[in-house]
Amino acid sequence: TAPSPDRPLLGILLVVVAVFFLAISDVLTKHPTQIYPVPLVVAVRYLASLAILLAIVLPVTGRRLWRTHRPASSCSAAEC
Repeated sequence: TAPSPDRPLLGILLVVVAVFFLAISDVLTKHPTQIYPVPLVVAVRYLASLAILLAIVLPVTGRRLWRTHRPASSCSAAEC
């Protein structure tokens, strides 16, 4: 296969977008912590992030996302 071309502008754009979404996530978390307990707000924040991630990744990978070719390695990593 041919090597992939370098795309530094795409990398910079992705970093800027990621920083923007992290900042938005922080802003949207600060206000509810004044009303609700912090652990609840954090749990909802991470569950929402997981839902968005799965909505993007699952259509592409399907059930392959949950399969592992080395279950022993996965189990030993989970014990650490």
